[in-house]
Amino acid sequence: MLSKRSLELLLDLAENKLSDIVPFDREDVREIKTLHACVNELRALRDLPPIDIPGAGLQRSMVRASPRPA
Repeated sequence: MLSKRSLELLLDLAENKLSDIVPFDREDVREIKTLHACVNELRALRDLPPIDIPGAGLQRSMVRASPRPA
């Protein structure tokens, strides 16, 4: 079992990474979804309700397209 301190640290790290990620491609969108699930799992271990993190439901059209060569 994780200590309360370790759980808080992991939750903090996951939330920080989630807030810093900029979705450029599908891989980034997948990582955002994975981190969102991770944050909610960690919150559940602390008996906290799940949260809906903005950007977790990103759609393909919202991913910034890379410039095409001229």
